[in-house]
Amino acid sequence: MKETLLSPLDIAVKEILEPENPYAYSTLTAIERYLRQFHLEKFTEPAEILALAYLRGREALRNGKQINNPHAWLKGTAVNIIREQQRSSQRFRVMDADCLDLIASAAAERAAFELSDLSGQLSALWRALATLAEDDPAAAELLHLRFIEQLSWAAIRSYLDAQNGDRPSDTALRQRICRAKKRLRRLYHTCEAQA
Repeated sequence: MKETLLSPLDIAVKEILEPENPYAYSTLTAIERYLRQFHLEKFTEPAEILALAYLRGREALRNGKQINNPHAWLKGTAVNIIREQQRSSQRFRVMDADCLDLIASAAAERAAFELSDLSGQLSALWRALATLAEDDPAAAELLHLRFIEQLSWAAIRSYLDAQNGDRPSDTALRQRICRAKKRLRRLYHTCEAQA
């Protein structure tokens, strides 16, 4: 049987994943601290960041990069990945806030905007909402509960539990709503282009 040689990067990850190894504590604790610092601890696990850093390291090694201190390299790469995710989440939060403001104002003041310049955009939004409700009623209901009814995550979970026995975790619920918003955004742009 042929024995494969592990790269220093592979050895470093193996050491980090050993429970009693000091590298495990220092590396994973550092990643957890950065996730908290960038307010991503509820959305990403330290092991996921480590896995992404490892994959980047493997790619760098394939491209001929020399990694002299793999533990330090993994920590630095993990910080960069967390920063990228934080920038990405900020971009989505701004886009989501714009989308949600549009939904809330459309629901509250639809008649007032009928004659304004926004009537085309609102019309596209209403068509997108109707299409979403027709194609994926559960996603439309989640958006309605969170942004029109403005229910808390716990209240939405209780509602879903009472309706169909579904009691997702906060993370799963946030992911469902995130996917529903992305789908609504795509539908809105499709409807807007057709107008």
